Amino acid sequence: MEMVIILAMEGGIPELALQMLLMQESVAVSKPDKSLLQDTHEQLTELNSVTPEWITASLSAATTIEADQVEILEAIESMSAETSSLLENQQFEGAVAAQEETLMLAEEMLGAEHWLTIAAARDLGYAYRQLGMADEADAYYNQAIAIASSVLGEEHPQTLEIYELLGELYNAVGAVEESMAISDVVVSSLVSSLGEGHEKTIDARLTLVDNFESSGNYEDARAALEEICLTVENYYGIWHSFTLNCLLRQASLSGSTSNLEEAEATYQVVIQRMAEAYPTVNSQALLALTQLAEIYREQGK
Repeated sequence: MEMVIILAMEGGIPELALQMLLMQESVAVSKPDKSLLQDTHEQLTELNSVTPEWITASLSAATTIEADQVEILEAIESMSAETSSLLENQQFEGAVAAQEETLMLAEEMLGAEHWLTIAAARDLGYAYRQLGMADEADAYYNQAIAIASSVLGEEHPQTLEIYELLGELYNAVGAVEESMAISDVVVSSLVSSLGEGHEKTIDARLTLVDNFESSGNYEDARAALEEICLTVENYYGIWHSFTLNCLLRQASLSGSTSNLEEAEATYQVVIQRMAEAYPTVNSQALLALTQLAEIYREQGK
């Protein structure tokens, strides 16, 4: 089985590799063989993390630095680090001023279509967002999105990361419908460019769950999360940490919306799978046990 998996992965047949790895996961648990299970999960993660060549190539082309631009690159990196430090220390006005200088230098010396210039506009938008100036943040995010879409492509993960920042901004200012619409675009684009099982795609779908929760739409949040967990299970197997983390979140959401029986059942599934898959108690297991105990307390058990 292991040789078939290797040949399928190297031969560009991901569907066969996935099918065989999921079978191997079940074999590893039934033996039990914890080492084989760990190797299988690492292979599943690797298989679902493959990045298409066009994504790497387009970003590489947009980040090209000539020999006489090395000092400029170093200056931009140093200035960006200063902005990050100011943001960490909540000196938002200083961060905006520093990042404006970074963007100006990048535009002048590298051109508007260089990735570092696009990233500088994105980061200036983020600095304005932290300062609470939503209109300015919106403008710079959209500037970065427009150029990134042209240079890298609308479905490039780097372009979509800026879209996600814009969606977060809209959600923060109460433009929930606009934020939801952006999340839908990001998810569908990541499915197209990276695949349904890629971690970035799954994270984007979880952001949509966050938006449902923040708007008080718990039923849609529960439905979306249930669908996501099934997707994760299909691509990573039922004992993978990604699947267990998704189920933990599902149980937590059920508990917070007073669906205690559903939460109890999900926590029990997680605990059972952890007992089957892992040789020692880990933080996930402790969390599940703690939350299950709290549910029993609320039920008077």
